[in-house]
Amino acid sequence: MTQEMRRILVVQTTRMGDMLQTSPLIRLLRRAHPKSHITVMIRKMSRSVAECIPGIDEIFIYDEDEIFKNLRSSDSERLLRAYEMVVDYVKRIQGGKYDVAYNCAQSIGSALLLKMAQVPIVIGAHYSADWQFILRGRWTNYLFTSLRHRMYSDFNLCDVFRNLAYDDSGIEQNLVSQEIDPLSFEIHEQHRQEARELLHKNGIADSAFLVAFQLGASEVQKRWPVHRFAGLARLLREKYDPAIVLLGVKDEAVLGQEFDQFYNLSTVKLFGQTTIPVLAAVLERANVLVTNDTGTMHIAAAVKCPTVVVSVGTVHFRETGPYGEGHCAIECAQQLKTGVFHSSEGVIGEEDRGVIKPEQVLKAVEVAINHTGQQGTIPDEEGLSNVVIHRSAFAPDGCLEWYPVILRPIEETDLLRMAYRAMWLDFLRRREGDQDREIQEINSIKRMLAHYLPAHEEILDNVVTKQNSAFRELEEMAREGMSLTEDLLHLLQANRFLDSQPIVKKLSQLDERIRLHGELNSWVKPLSASAAFERGSLEGSNPVLLAQTTWHIYEDLLVRAHLMQIKLRTIKNCIQPQA
Repeated sequence: MTQEMRRILVVQTTRMGDMLQTSPLIRLLRRAHPKSHITVMIRKMSRSVAECIPGIDEIFIYDEDEIFKNLRSSDSERLLRAYEMVVDYVKRIQGGKYDVAYNCAQSIGSALLLKMAQVPIVIGAHYSADWQFILRGRWTNYLFTSLRHRMYSDFNLCDVFRNLAYDDSGIEQNLVSQEIDPLSFEIHEQHRQEARELLHKNGIADSAFLVAFQLGASEVQKRWPVHRFAGLARLLREKYDPAIVLLGVKDEAVLGQEFDQFYNLSTVKLFGQTTIPVLAAVLERANVLVTNDTGTMHIAAAVKCPTVVVSVGTVHFRETGPYGEGHCAIECAQQLKTGVFHSSEGVIGEEDRGVIKPEQVLKAVEVAINHTGQQGTIPDEEGLSNVVIHRSAFAPDGCLEWYPVILRPIEETDLLRMAYRAMWLDFLRRREGDQDREIQEINSIKRMLAHYLPAHEEILDNVVTKQNSAFRELEEMAREGMSLTEDLLHLLQANRFLDSQPIVKKLSQLDERIRLHGELNSWVKPLSASAAFERGSLEGSNPVLLAQTTWHIYEDLLVRAHLMQIKLRTIKNCIQPQA
């Protein structure tokens, strides 16, 4: 079988928006293997999205909820039904004769199915030969560990899913970095016509300035308060005299009623009145979407509708925000420093989520619809001191980046985020003698620095002394781990298993020191946590092979710690000419 004829299974059994975020990977797989057969395994809710993504040959519906409902029951017939459903799914996967599966769902359920179906190559979450849950692939490990240290996480999930292809030996690495693979969503003319008729029926002319609001979100703590949306509507009316449509599922109609209490002027409420393709056509027609973190946001990005996401609560727009050029995200300054917003009481209530004001979101809307901020920044105007506005663009390194559009001094968190981004791309995409990557890295750093005022010398000194010192200490501990593991290997290969026990104990103590080092020095914690995840994902039972894998884990930790020192110095060298 040639590479072009591969049978590929892409598993994405989470939400509708996640399916759309997987489309850049599907686009890449189709480009790498034009004659391949690509099947997506999804939940029923994502079918209407998958049907609009080019490059998919087959849709496989997986009803995980029904399985777990039956498993939780005390009814023997329902338990048998759950077993029969699992057997049917396993047989169907086996019948597909897939050469490789990309497990983008990363769940225990999906990993179990792929294991039982004996798919020969699985990238993502899987089960080892001895039935241990493991993470296969370096980008998979990055995904799991980055979620715990979001202040330094700088990759959109679309880029993470797409870069899973780096762990697929059947794809040439240069194909992954050759070009950007955007979101994919096809709108047929009949759906555009349905959208036009729906808008006309509600009194919206083709020439109207159209603003769409998505008031809801999957969780209450991810919602910007409805009264804030209403305040924004009043400001938009004064500036643009727009037609306003409220989007969402049928159950969110109550939010439209609440909106009317604060904004008593005419709006068009389309809750539950559009199919996914018609919703996409409405968004394609809109001048801007203002939204919480939702599936609607991803559809808007896919059809190139300028989007403003209000990042509140547990939202982290760098990971889950709209994928594409020219979108805006606004967050409070506290969220920028910690990765997610936390109130002083530990509860994210409406008052906490309403810290961002309508006047501030209006500024983000203006940036999005006027395409400003892409080459420079706007002054730190009065009234914006507690928020940060970002604008999206693809960086020279090929991944989506969020650039601040309010001109302010750079802080340590910003420098560390830039360094981690450069380090991970260097480590995860490393190819010897890749001069183009090095040029892209420098250009990416310089482009980001252009959106800040010059850094204070005190910040730079702190970065290259105190923080680099912590990375050097981590590097030395990794080197110690490599040395101990080499000693362990010699003993195991000589069948001196009892003599190896003291070294195993020393390695356990070393791992605890590495963990504690990360706890005491938060800026190195992403590296210590990543190594811990890898140690916890060791595969197999052969002690020699386990020791060899452990040696490589410490080696990777050493390389990453060393690279972080290099990247921080590189950033400093890029800054110094500006000082």
